[in-house]
Amino acid sequence: LSVQIEKEGAELDLAQLSGESWQLEPSAVTRLLDKVRSAGRPLKEYGNRPLFGIKTGLNQAFLITSEVRSELVKGDPKCESVIKRYVVGQDIKRWHPEWSGLWLVALKSSANESWPWSGMGKEEAEVQFRKVFPTVFAHMKSLEHKLRARADQGMYWWELRSCANYSVFENEKLVWPDISYHSRFCNASKDLIPDNTCFALESTDKWLLAVLNSPAAWYWLWRNTIHGKDEALRLKTIYTEQIPIPDANEHSRQVAEDAVRRLIEITSRQQQTQRTLLDWLRMEYAIEKP
Repeated sequence: LSVQIEKEGAELDLAQLSGESWQLEPSAVTRLLDKVRSAGRPLKEYGNRPLFGIKTGLNQAFLITSEVRSELVKGDPKCESVIKRYVVGQDIKRWHPEWSGLWLVALKSSANESWPWSGMGKEEAEVQFRKVFPTVFAHMKSLEHKLRARADQGMYWWELRSCANYSVFENEKLVWPDISYHSRFCNASKDLIPDNTCFALESTDKWLLAVLNSPAAWYWLWRNTIHGKDEALRLKTIYTEQIPIPDANEHSRQVAEDAVRRLIEITSRQQQTQRTLLDWLRMEYAIEKP
């Protein structure tokens, strides 16, 4: 032990051992963290608070494949308006998300959306729902027992639970997964709805995205968030809203924005190339899973 202390040990300032969380780091590291923290404002002061994504209460009913979507739309083209692309934590990549083909039947609660059946009695509302979206009704009706048993549901058994922040998810936003082994912040378009294993911040700011994906931000997160299995970080709002975001002069902001746009373009092209190659392997050699 004495040899290890001699080799690896470092003297700490007593101020690092306060009543708050202890900073068991060499003084140089503490000074650097203080510098990073003092160079900017917390993320929560930069814009809206990060929000976790949509929780369905029953994925079996609300999350569907492209094949199921095609059948629903084939029987009722109108229902295309309530079926949205959906991303989960594993779809979130650095700079650009990689959609895996999931769709969300986005039947918002009548507390947040004015539907033709909103405000009706339960039986009358169900009849109206069937008239408006017949194929979606049939899909939901087959799972009615499980949908009614949900703790999280809207005004009617076929609706998602009430959420005042749908506008954030339906606009362009910054998204990141709850569990990360490295920086995976990305820009998500308005037609991509994140699930509750993701967090979303309503913003189109490319400078902000550059900062969140920077080594300095990960350095700060590594020392200020919970570490999970295999040292994955849990990027909960209570931690990410404290990330210090430095202000930028006009030149730095322009350079960063140009670079981020290029990185998003490159990443998107790489993902498309991978999908094309995997489709070819599947069709040519029947390789379903690489």
